[in-house]
Formats: sequence, structure tokens, C-alpha cells
Amino acid sequence: MTCSSEAHPCTTAARHGVNNDPAHGAVMPPLYLSSNYSFDG
Repeated sequence: MTCSSEAHPCTTAARHGVNNDPAHGAVMPPLYLSSNYSFDG
């Protein structure tokens, strides 16, 4: 297997607009999951 400094176009498209999170040292920013559901009761 060889390493390349060039990213595959699919990788570039998937990472478009996503940056690292320097505040937490993460490679990807955390996911904040939420919902807008309400239940009667």
C-alpha cells in the first residue's frame, strides 16, 4: 500500500467545510445530537 499526499476526491468532498476542533484537540468536531420531538403528557 502506498501513501499519497493527495486526498481522493471523495475524501475531499466529504471533508468540505469540516475542520478540526482545536479547543478539544479533536480531529473532527463532536456531534451534537438533538431532536425536536414532543410527547403529550
